[in-house]
Amino acid sequence: MRTIRKTPIIFGILSLIALFAFAKQEKVIQIFRNGEVIQEYTLDEIDYIEVNERLAVPEQIPDDEIWYVMSDGQVYDVTLVTQSYGNKPFDREVVSNEYYEDHGVIKFDGPVTRINPYTFGIVRGNRNMTAIYLPDCIEYIGRSAFSRCRLTTFRVPKNLQTTENNPFYGSENLSSFIGEHVSDDGRCLILDGCIKAFAPKGITSYITPEGATEIGAYAFFRCDELVSIEINEGVTSIGGDALAESVNIKSITLPESLETLHSYAFRECNAIEGFYGNENFHTPDNQCLIAFQNVDHWNPELTGTWLINFAGKGITEYTIPEGIVAMDHYAFSGKPELESVTLPNSLKSVAGQSFFRCPNIAEVNGPHTTSDHKSIAFDNVLTCFVAIKDITSYHIPAEITKIGDFAFKDSWLEEITMDDNVTEIAGYAFAWCYNLKSLTLSAALKSFTDYNPIIGSNNLESIYMRSPIPPSYSCDQMDEFPNLKIYVPEQTYDLYVNSPQWEAFKQYFVAYHYDDLNIEDYMPDYYYSTDYSQNGTVEILHSATVGEGIDIVLMGDGFSDRQIADGTYRNVMSTMADNLFDEEPYKSFKEMFNVYVVNVVSPTEGYEHGATALECFFGGGTLVGGNDAKCFSYAQKAISSDRMDEALIVVAMNQDTYAGTCYMYYPDNVTGTYGSGASIAYFPTSSDIETFSGLVHHEALGHGFAKLADEYTYEWMGAIPDSEKYNLMQQQNEWGWCKNVDFTADLSAIRWSHFINDERYSAENIGAFEGGLTYWTGVWRPTENSIMRYNTGGFNAPSREAIYYRIHKLAYGDDWTFNYEDFVAYDAVNRSEEALRRANRNHQMPAEPLHAPVIVKTSWREAQSSSNPDRSNRPIAQPSAIPTNTK
Repeated sequence: MRTIRKTPIIFGILSLIALFAFAKQEKVIQIFRNGEVIQEYTLDEIDYIEVNERLAVPEQIPDDEIWYVMSDGQVYDVTLVTQSYGNKPFDREVVSNEYYEDHGVIKFDGPVTRINPYTFGIVRGNRNMTAIYLPDCIEYIGRSAFSRCRLTTFRVPKNLQTTENNPFYGSENLSSFIGEHVSDDGRCLILDGCIKAFAPKGITSYITPEGATEIGAYAFFRCDELVSIEINEGVTSIGGDALAESVNIKSITLPESLETLHSYAFRECNAIEGFYGNENFHTPDNQCLIAFQNVDHWNPELTGTWLINFAGKGITEYTIPEGIVAMDHYAFSGKPELESVTLPNSLKSVAGQSFFRCPNIAEVNGPHTTSDHKSIAFDNVLTCFVAIKDITSYHIPAEITKIGDFAFKDSWLEEITMDDNVTEIAGYAFAWCYNLKSLTLSAALKSFTDYNPIIGSNNLESIYMRSPIPPSYSCDQMDEFPNLKIYVPEQTYDLYVNSPQWEAFKQYFVAYHYDDLNIEDYMPDYYYSTDYSQNGTVEILHSATVGEGIDIVLMGDGFSDRQIADGTYRNVMSTMADNLFDEEPYKSFKEMFNVYVVNVVSPTEGYEHGATALECFFGGGTLVGGNDAKCFSYAQKAISSDRMDEALIVVAMNQDTYAGTCYMYYPDNVTGTYGSGASIAYFPTSSDIETFSGLVHHEALGHGFAKLADEYTYEWMGAIPDSEKYNLMQQQNEWGWCKNVDFTADLSAIRWSHFINDERYSAENIGAFEGGLTYWTGVWRPTENSIMRYNTGGFNAPSREAIYYRIHKLAYGDDWTFNYEDFVAYDAVNRSEEALRRANRNHQMPAEPLHAPVIVKTSWREAQSSSNPDRSNRPIAQPSAIPTNTK
């Protein structure tokens, strides 16, 4: 039996204390019982530590334990996390979890430092936790770790370094933080100047603490009691959803120091009467919150002033001021009084959910409106259905050729029809239309892009699919449609039934004769796949003979069934596989790798005729990408999901173009120094074998496998921002990413100083060369030339060391220990005269640099399982996908 430890004051006292609060100005501590103040202290009268003792907060929880209190006295089931999302709740294994007379104790097999996402949040079904006590060794608390809990007070661990978003959002009973990293009034958890979380209980008006420089994502999310907030001078940045859905806030004052404002910072704060303070961020009438968005990299036309929030309390008609170039999602959301809107000439883009929950708008006027003045459209793309008042049936105007993302989402329409002019329907276009029963689609429709356009519209009864060729569709999201029938042309019924892209809808298909449809008019004049028998089949190109096996999964996009049958696909995969192992250190350690090929049949060849199986796209410049979730699904036909955490997926796009982008996912509950995390590298095929080889080396082996940074440098990029530098340093220290760049020129302190001091590497000219990560100053790279700069010339020594380290860690596990001399002995092959001559010869910068890696701030599991995935890393023709930048 375990001896029950007693705290200075037993946990039972917690049932007497409903909350304690610091009154903001007087700094008074109040102790409540049954809703009444029973004791009151000022900070001059009582020591802070004494307050902790009065609240029964233990001064020291053992490093290998977490204590908690449940209102029902039951053990909290930490396995709910793994059952729901498949991620571990902690970075240590749970040895025991028992509930004693007045509290529970989770015991671990060693010091616990991480509380991973969702571990104690109500998203796991927990509503009974009233107190929790963490050891001071906790360094990380993940997103939603305590969301919507019934906690009233939270003691912040001394060693806390990182939180994701606001781990406590929706915890409406939380009245104070105590301990380290807490504002003087006890209301804010602050790390490195950033307000990470706010304790909202019992406060209606608030001025953020002096010294805070940033308000983090979700920090004041759903603070229902808050009526007004003044952001203190010194705050330079307000993050996404920082005050979102705080529905009673009426007044917002922005500081003159503000530089960056995220589009969704005040999303659905529907009681706002006006925006005040810094005039750079609101219109002169105080009605519109605006932000300057520098988006030249994504879409130069959208650089300028964006309307991101409309106050509009009591306003029935509004003319948007000239100068606004774009409107983001939720800009006008929740405005029941609004009846008409007039658009400015300067407007170039409107996101699909800009007028979310505006039920009484009858018309939209000005330029960029459809002929019926019901919708907003740009270049015949309907981006937002606005005028929904008293309409149950809607015929999309004849001039429209494409339906944009979210265009009809959440509308109350019962029937939507269109002419045979629409060729493309984008993600979530008709999603969550609960009244929608009938949908008639164009015979010219070629593709559904992105995410399920009808998800959530569960009352659909009829979809008239007039296109004789199944539109491209490759979304895994699916709902139950109890009464649905999809009427497809009887002549091509078999094409629909046998298409793997439409497998999930197979049960709903009905062969139908369209009297008014001439099938021949809409049959394509290009090749279309009909045989999907090879789709998803796997071939093993190489098996590991040493170690546990390191997985690389190759696949292609935009290849038809005939290109798989005639060997075109296989030849591309073989060439790509050969290029994986023609460069050191991969060449010497090929026997440690497993290489798989997964066949992926696309409906069409290349990208001229609509979406493909993996939905790959070409963005601005050399940016490319695809449907990552789909790629992970195909990869799991070759390897199990538990091996995906460290896997590299490489996608060859069937087009002769120079481009390439790697998408790097956060490690899933992994802390280490060997480049942890799954990656997907996308790049097109090339008729030039040297160019194609360089893409494989740079994107797949450099970024995707080793998590190396770009060593490109361009004068116009200027100095690296401090915020980006801080994020990269975290990735370097926690995960072992970006080992080939540093932020100091001190040769004795730089990451690769050991090479500089080693005479054996003197011929490689290793030093500190300013410029990297595309920035001109503030970043240093090891050498003048390398694959990570020019796509040619070999990896430099620090990069080779990072690759060698990751290969051996994955092959032999955590028990393997790096030995520098062992590495140097292997690396003799790279110090030969031939290797040095190749590395040091003059190289030419590519005419256009490859796009920087996209860091996807989630694990691959969350990306694949999310029903409403984070689209911020994929640029599309919608403002929500374009990051807010500093003015």
